Amino acid sequence: MNDELQPLKDEIQDRIDMAREAIADAGLAGDWSHAQAVAGAVQGLEASLLRLAEVRNELQRAIVTFDQLTKTTTRAPHTRLIISLDWRATGKDLPSVLVDEPTGAESLAKFLDILVEVHGTDVLNSIQRVRAGGSGLVSRSPRTDFINPANGEPYGHKPIGATTWYVKTHSSTKTKTEQIHQIKTLLGFPRHAVEVEIVER
Repeated sequence: MNDELQPLKDEIQDRIDMAREAIADAGLAGDWSHAQAVAGAVQGLEASLLRLAEVRNELQRAIVTFDQLTKTTTRAPHTRLIISLDWRATGKDLPSVLVDEPTGAESLAKFLDILVEVHGTDVLNSIQRVRAGGSGLVSRSPRTDFINPANGEPYGHKPIGATTWYVKTHSSTKTKTEQIHQIKTLLGFPRHAVEVEIVER
């Protein structure tokens, strides 16, 4: 019997003890129909309690099964991005750059800032064509362009250096990697000019 049902079981047991006395009194008085009625009521109480215990056990088993099926057994590791940019491969006589910030969002913002340093802010107008959900990847109005319709608040975003632009960072590290490759293609960079690696942090 489950602990949760013990108070109810005790209460019913008290009634059964009382019923035995009532049955005995009815028998002494010769009122057998009343004695049988009380005995039937006792059987009904016992049967109801048994069914309740079975339902309680069945519910507990269902909860355990549900928890096992929905429990996350392995937590996905936290990741960051390492971005290498070979400027000479793009035709620029500049040293290669390695971007390795603490988070993928910071690395993406830093990568865009480096592009701005070389190509100017006009490059962000082109990068705006890269999609990020329902908006462009970059914007000068994140509080309107990056809005989350579910709560009316903007999605996560980071400033791009000292510009007035922001990059939308509300995405997985894998998605950020894909966006960087899109930027590389959009700007006409050779395939090997920009390499992106996802690493655990």
